[in-house]
Amino acid sequence: MKILIIVISSTDMVYSKLEEGIRKTWGNNKNPNVKIFYNYGNGTSESYIDGDKIICDCTESIYNIGLKTLKSFELLYDNFDFDYIFRTNLSSFISINNMIKYVENIPSEKFYGGVCTLNFSGEHLQKFGEGTFASGSGYFLSKDVVKIIIDNKDYWDHSVIDDVAIAGLLKKLGILPTLCHRIDIIDISNDKFTAVSGVDHNIVVSDDDINKCYHFRCKTYGDRSDDIKIFEKLNIRLNG
Repeated sequence: MKILIIVISSTDMVYSKLEEGIRKTWGNNKNPNVKIFYNYGNGTSESYIDGDKIICDCTESIYNIGLKTLKSFELLYDNFDFDYIFRTNLSSFISINNMIKYVENIPSEKFYGGVCTLNFSGEHLQKFGEGTFASGSGYFLSKDVVKIIIDNKDYWDHSVIDDVAIAGLLKKLGILPTLCHRIDIIDISNDKFTAVSGVDHNIVVSDDDINKCYHFRCKTYGDRSDDIKIFEKLNIRLNG
């Protein structure tokens, strides 16, 4: 199985540090069946691929993440052979080996999957009806679903946040998200990984859970340097 990973990136200093942290940790774990691309918007007159960077013809904005994502789908579909795309962001750590094991057991067609703990609400509920959406921190799309999105891109509502918009588009076409696993790491003190569990309490993650998981969200605050420390700890734990 061939997987293309798209990391939503930015030239902002804080995000540049996170990208550097990824490149030195999980992004440096090479596998012939996995390619990683970093997705930027810089307002150029055209969108193009430059090495492992996807440069899109839109400015950086939270509501332009959808445009960046859509442009990257088009460029990758036209230029690379793949079975799945995994769209993620700079606060994520990916275990490449565990991801490869995971895709061996998911459908090869009509697959859209991620962490689906949120429901459409407010204006989104009015626009799309009842349903859930896969978190933009990381979701899978099988190749045929990528093509469906490209062919129906006029249904993409760029007035709402990207992960809601893609779920709304796919819901119109009868494709609903499948629940996938993710561990949210918030602390690594005393060499233990502490994760969010539910709304208001924390748990220490077991070694078994760490060793099986492919997607970790590491979103701390401030200058995000603690995210990079989590990347480094996870990389040592999972990749030696």
